[in-house]
Amino acid sequence: MFTGALILNILAGLWLCFGLSALALPRWSLAVPVLVSVALVAAAYRASLQGEPRTPEEERRIGRLIARWSIFEGVAFSIGIFALLLLHRPSDITPLIAVIVGLHFLPLARGIPMRIYYATGIALILTGAVAFFLPVAAHAPVACLASGIILWASSAAISAQALT
Repeated sequence: MFTGALILNILAGLWLCFGLSALALPRWSLAVPVLVSVALVAAAYRASLQGEPRTPEEERRIGRLIARWSIFEGVAFSIGIFALLLLHRPSDITPLIAVIVGLHFLPLARGIPMRIYYATGIALILTGAVAFFLPVAAHAPVACLASGIILWASSAAISAQALT
């Protein structure tokens, strides 16, 4: 649980920093997502102390599952980005990445199992899809900021679930 929340928060912080950078906000504003992510990681750590640990066998199974779908995600990124560059549509890369990351969560939701990942995946897919239809200048800020917030919400939900 803690490792998942840690990864979600690192990625949320990155998405949000990219989104804030795309808005050309002052550099100090980048501290906000970093500080919120650190706070959510601390909350996840406290929550993980109360949950039941997984068996080593379960940890290995989940590790293999995540590795398999992360490789798929990386291949999809490569193919999608290459195709968009060939089509001279680099502004569509960020929404595409949001969609691919969302798709990546769906098999994880089933295999881990972690029901919240269904909502995370669907929300990311919808975020990317909506961003495609916005003006080009809005692609990166919308996809990045919304994706970061979705990952934060998922991390918070996972921590809250561990406490119940």
